[in-house]
Amino acid sequence: AALGHGWPVVLIMGTMTASAGGLLRDVVANEKPLLLLKSEIYATAALLGSLVYFLTSLWLGDEFLAFILGLVSAFVLRALGIIFKLSLPRSPF
Repeated sequence: AALGHGWPVVLIMGTMTASAGGLLRDVVANEKPLLLLKSEIYATAALLGSLVYFLTSLWLGDEFLAFILGLVSAFVLRALGIIFKLSLPRSPF
């Protein structure tokens, strides 16, 4: 958003960065990649955080506030998913 890119770029890059970072963390820690194994709310939380960041920076123009609100929204959704054992539907294939 700060570089003037539209919402598709912001949402895709935010989601990909968070997901790839988590995947890299698991590989470096020699653990099974959480992103690939379970249908937990993982990339969805990153997508929500990216969306909140984009909309906040667009409407309020404050990048720092947008960062904080995006971070908190992604964290809260991910934490609720873990606490309540929420998951996304799995493909039967």
